[in-house]
Amino acid sequence: MSDVSLIDILPRRAASLAALKRWIGLSARSARPIDGIDHLRQSILDILSTYPGERIMRPEYGSRIRDLIDRPVNAQWLADLYHEVAVAIQRWEPRVKVQRVAASMDTPGHVTLDLTLRIGAQEQPQTLRVEV
Repeated sequence: MSDVSLIDILPRRAASLAALKRWIGLSARSARPIDGIDHLRQSILDILSTYPGERIMRPEYGSRIRDLIDRPVNAQWLADLYHEVAVAIQRWEPRVKVQRVAASMDTPGHVTLDLTLRIGAQEQPQTLRVEV
C-alpha cells in the first residue's frame, strides 16, 4: 500500500502552495471541501448559532444571541445584538477583527447581519453577510 500525501486528498484547486496556506475545511451541509471566505462564513455561523454550554469540551463556546428571541425589537435589542455578535466573533474567531456590525430584518423573524471585518493582515476590511 502506498503512502497518501495531503496533496492527494485535497481538491485540485487547493493543491497549489498558495491555496494550502488559506483556510480549508468541510462544508457542514454537504461535507464538500470549502475554503477562504466560505470557510470563514461557516465558522462565524457556527459561533453565532451555538449556545454556550452546548459543547461539552468547550462550555463557553458560542454566543447568547438566542437570549434575544421574543424580546421587543427596539434600540436596546439592537445594541444587545451588536454587542453579543461582536464579542462572540472577537473571542472565538482569531482570523478576524470586527470593525462594524449592522443588522437588517427584510423578512419577519430573520435577521441578516452585515459584518465589516479585517481579515488577517489585509489592509482593506471586507463585508460579510450572514443570516441568523
